[in-house]
Amino acid sequence: MSDANIVDLPIAPMRSADRQPMRNRVIAIIVDALRSGVYKEGDRLPSERTLAADIGVSRAIVSFAIDELASKGVLESRRGRGGGTFVVSVSDLPTTDERLPGDRRDVMAWLLEAREPIELTVALLVSARGRVADLRDLRAIYTEMADALDSAGEYAEAAMRFNLRLAEASGNPLLREIVRQLVNEQAALRHEFSGQPTSDELRETSLATHARLLDALESGAPHQIAAAVNAHMRGIRQIYLGDDESEHGFVNTLLPEV
Repeated sequence: MSDANIVDLPIAPMRSADRQPMRNRVIAIIVDALRSGVYKEGDRLPSERTLAADIGVSRAIVSFAIDELASKGVLESRRGRGGGTFVVSVSDLPTTDERLPGDRRDVMAWLLEAREPIELTVALLVSARGRVADLRDLRAIYTEMADALDSAGEYAEAAMRFNLRLAEASGNPLLREIVRQLVNEQAALRHEFSGQPTSDELRETSLATHARLLDALESGAPHQIAAAVNAHMRGIRQIYLGDDESEHGFVNTLLPEV
């Protein structure tokens, strides 16, 4: 199999001093890539060294994750010329490990509850700083999202790049790090939900909310920005929590639309 069959992980670098959860997160990230179709049966993964650099962990942790998935019949390591780590089965993928108390919907509710006010703060900072290069980059990534509508994996990767570039444009490195961690946690949980954003309709709705956010950022009007962030996050909540947000302790902290 040629290198053309290698595809990149749709993730952001990850850092943590807690090695055991980090191992489990790497497993969850790879599993999520398999579930979303980024990797298919027969595809070869990038080398352990490349994965370690891309994810931001040690090679030993990546090796552990690959060995664990190989033991479950998901991956296979082949030696010799043309060797590497290959996807052999995606029919019985393991579930995400328990990282927080409560069921998966509780955890997702907590993540989204934490993310909403942060997203609003980030968006307001981006607008206030008003750097043309930042908005130009975000428009370019939005175009990539539009071009990837037919591919769940490629769209998810582009959407993640948009979120991370938006956080970077805030000019606050602490906010950028917080957003990166929340987005990675959400991605690790995403495949647990039947409403995961894999349909054409859901991706089109997502694209529309990103367009609205970009327009609001360029307008510089705080209430337009708040309304756009609210619409964007409301769509995400609907996907993952449906109509029973309050059952999972979710509290909407954003400003009401006006």
